[in-house]
Amino acid sequence: MSSFLRKVIVRPLAFAKSCYNFTLNNAIHTTSVSSIKLSLSLDAEPTKAKKRIDPAVLALRENRKKKRLEREIRRLERFGRKFKPIDELEPERAILKEADVRKRVLPEKSKSKLDEEYFLKKEWANYINEQHRNQMEQLDRALKSQQEALKELKKDNSILYNSAIQLDTKLIPYMRDGPVQTPPKINYEPPEGDYFDTTYLYDRR
Repeated sequence: MSSFLRKVIVRPLAFAKSCYNFTLNNAIHTTSVSSIKLSLSLDAEPTKAKKRIDPAVLALRENRKKKRLEREIRRLERFGRKFKPIDELEPERAILKEADVRKRVLPEKSKSKLDEEYFLKKEWANYINEQHRNQMEQLDRALKSQQEALKELKKDNSILYNSAIQLDTKLIPYMRDGPVQTPPKINYEPPEGDYFDTTYLYDRR
């Protein structure tokens, strides 16, 4: 066999056999080439063309939104925040109509009366400030004396010291009455009966 035939026939057959043995030994695929097929490519959905809007229409929309926000800001500045209404706090319409009649006109205070109230409040503030300062100083002295006494007690007797630093359960709970803003009414009889809360809740559906 000539060298030309060996190059053209034998070598390609030997290469194909070696490829078959490699494929079979490495378990890449054992079926025939005709059974291997490619699946169809799944392309994406074509994008929808964006609808072009006239810039004048967009500007008009922005101006409307801006005016609406400015109107809301002015309304809040004028009337304040609008709270949820409470039925119990809304007076009758007849009372609202008589608001001007029911309004009490208090006499204007004279300058001497205003000065008297001003100096009285100032004197009261100074008195309360001095009282608070004296109480804080007394408390600091009491705490300092207590710490010095405990330190000396710890040197003399550790058992009494451990007993002294224990919490006094008789002081807990601590209850105290007064002082109140107004004095109690004499011979006051509280009303009897049950109270039914009829407040309407707007957050319920």
